[in-house]
Amino acid sequence: MKDKLKIIPVVLLEQYNLKVNKDDDAEFYVDSAYYDLSDSNIVKLKPGVHKIKFKKSGFKDIEANIKVKKGETATINVKTSS
Repeated sequence: MKDKLKIIPVVLLEQYNLKVNKDDDAEFYVDSAYYDLSDSNIVKLKPGVHKIKFKKSGFKDIEANIKVKKGETATINVKTSS
């Protein structure tokens, strides 16, 4: 008897890009979850409103709400001046 080919439905999640430019020693959070951006500064998010936070020793935390829109790549620049 031959095995039957199974068709498995795939759910595609809509994800959009958030490009984050920050100091290497700053920590980045989205919706309270830490994101390690050492390999890439691109974060994939679902469309909608998200709470972001930057933390860096010696500096006040920066918090904001951002809206990720369908089909767009948003860019955030947070760097200390040299």
